[in-house]
Amino acid sequence: MELKKGIILELAVPVRHEPSDRAEMVNQLLYGEEYEVLEKREKWIRIKRFMIPMRAG
Repeated sequence: MELKKGIILELAVPVRHEPSDRAEMVNQLLYGEEYEVLEKREKWIRIKRFMIPMRAG
């Protein structure tokens, strides 16, 4: 399986505990954050979020 990377282009995207619109929102991805697609299921994707260190200054 080829892993794909992406960048959030919306102001905020909810991250849910389960692949359901009614599932608890456990986090949000914000504009410009990067992620990697691990799995696709219908309209849902499982992702790995990249943590990018902020530079001082």
